[in-house]
Amino acid sequence: MADVTITPSAVVKSSTTTQLPSNVTWGEAVDAGEWVYLDSATATYKLADNTTAIKANVAGMALTSGATGQPGVVAKGNPVTLENMTTGKVYYLSANPGKMCPEADLGSGAYVTALGGATSATGFIISLLATGVAVP
Repeated sequence: MADVTITPSAVVKSSTTTQLPSNVTWGEAVDAGEWVYLDSATATYKLADNTTAIKANVAGMALTSGATGQPGVVAKGNPVTLENMTTGKVYYLSANPGKMCPEADLGSGAYVTALGGATSATGFIISLLATGVAVP
């Protein structure tokens, strides 16, 4: 399988989507629908991936797109509208920066971070679990 394709314009928060309490600053170019982590060295949010425990400690999903240094908004829980979801599937952080994938795509050495699950073809519940454990 492959990473889930998310069109930034398809990302919509619901009235119950929880967000980080204030706007963040992007540490690199980010598109809505991509997963981000806090880079504590620069106090900016960058694209998360499962290649290291630090990058796999996901803060949430970008709700806004932006370039380096621009402000952004991050969803950290509850429902959002996406696209290309498979109902009932749980999705995980991919090795590709900012992307998510099905469990079958987690390779050896990947740090496992569950991002949430699909409630429909367009519904997704963000429920973050960064295990800090790599696949053997």
